[in-house]
Amino acid sequence: MRIHPLENVLSRSRATAHAHGGYVASVIMLALIAFFATLLLSTPRMIRALDRELRLIEQRQLEKYPAAPEPPAP
Repeated sequence: MRIHPLENVLSRSRATAHAHGGYVASVIMLALIAFFATLLLSTPRMIRALDRELRLIEQRQLEKYPAAPEPPAP
């Protein structure tokens, strides 16, 4: 059985961790790109839904509080 100095063991483990770190960074970047793409694609749908909701709220407000009659012209 051969005994390896501690420096060699640590440098090998750092190299292995560095190699795996590149894969982890790639996976994280792909996940972020997928998240932002989903967010970007869902934005117009959310805007349409909010616009529809705002119109319904405005319609209910107009039914609840009808417009005041205009004053007669002098």
